[in-house]
Amino acid sequence: MSLEIINTVDKLTLSDQIEQEKISLNLLRQTNCKLEESIDILEDQLASIEDEDNEWKTRYLIQKEMNDYYKRAFFFCDQQIPKAKALQRTINRAVRRGSKLSSYMDLDEDSVQELEDYRTYIIKLCRELESRIDQEGKKSNI
Repeated sequence: MSLEIINTVDKLTLSDQIEQEKISLNLLRQTNCKLEESIDILEDQLASIEDEDNEWKTRYLIQKEMNDYYKRAFFFCDQQIPKAKALQRTINRAVRRGSKLSSYMDLDEDSVQELEDYRTYIIKLCRELESRIDQEGKKSNI
């Protein structure tokens, strides 16, 4: 009987050890699942950081392109505004003297209309650029 008792005790001990191993195995599996979830979350965060970096790079490149465009527009305006102002002074002088612009400058009506249209275009362009500068200044101060 003593051998049977020892065998029974050994079996119980082994079954307890097996049960403890199963519990440990389940804990390890749960921990492994949680670690995999954490790794997935961290990989997603890393991808979003890389995307954010690309977004800022894209924003920088777009802003640089816009700045270059505005520099070219300002250069164009700097060249055209004095011409438009001189033309406007000529028109104003002719009007003040009471003479017609066409006889003053020896131009036909189509040329006068073309000059007036060009003058209007330059004035609108100046106003538009001034408003854009104001808007960009407000955006950059925000």
